[in-house]
Amino acid sequence: MKTSDSNRPRQIVAPVCALLLLAAVPIEPLAPSAVAWTAPSILLSAMLIAWAAESAQFFVAQGFALAILAWLQTLPEFAVEAVLAWKQQVPLLLANLTGALRLLTGLGW
Repeated sequence: MKTSDSNRPRQIVAPVCALLLLAAVPIEPLAPSAVAWTAPSILLSAMLIAWAAESAQFFVAQGFALAILAWLQTLPEFAVEAVLAWKQQVPLLLANLTGALRLLTGLGW
């Protein structure tokens, strides 16, 4: 499939903007100890949530288990909202609220 000439500037601008963003944002080095405990904890928590969702299917309805799983997956979003509300950052709070609700309802726009 041949791309049209009208999409050509977008194909060039997007990678250039991504490279500029990566060059402009400083990346702070992490200590090896930080990586040593965060990476396994993220993997372990994902496995634990998946295991709990699969085992919950046998005790409760499958739809209810999926609803609880969706709620658990969006809890970090709501925790961020609590911090933003505490700091009274209303525009950021509303943007994060709509993102969390999109995740919860499955409308990943």
